Amino acid sequence: MWEKLLRGYCLVTAKQWAVRARAQHHIGFRYYRLAQSTEDLYDGFRNMYFAFEVLLSSKYPKVRGEQEIEWLERGLREATETLRLRDLVPADDLPSRAIRDGLRAVAA
Repeated sequence: MWEKLLRGYCLVTAKQWAVRARAQHHIGFRYYRLAQSTEDLYDGFRNMYFAFEVLLSSKYPKVRGEQEIEWLERGLREATETLRLRDLVPADDLPSRAIRDGLRAVAA
C-alpha cells in the first residue's frame, strides 16, 4: 500500500497500516483545540484546564468519595515521575502543591 508523504510517496506494509489505524481520538484533544481557537483568554485557560483534567483523569481516575482537590493532588503526585513535573517547579517545592497553588492563584 502506498501512502502520500510531504514529498512523494512511500511503501507502507499491512502491519504498519494496522498500527496507524488503531490510533484513537482522546476527548482531551477537543478541549485543547478549543483553547487554541478562542480569542478570549478566560475561555482559552478554561478549555486548556479541561484538556489537562480529562487527560489526567483518564490515567488517574477519581475515587468515590474523593473531593476534586484531593483527586487533583493525588493525580499530580502519581504523575510526577511520568510527566517529569519536577522540571516545571522550583527545586524546593512539591510539584503537586506548586501546580495546585498556581491554579488557585489564576482562578482567584
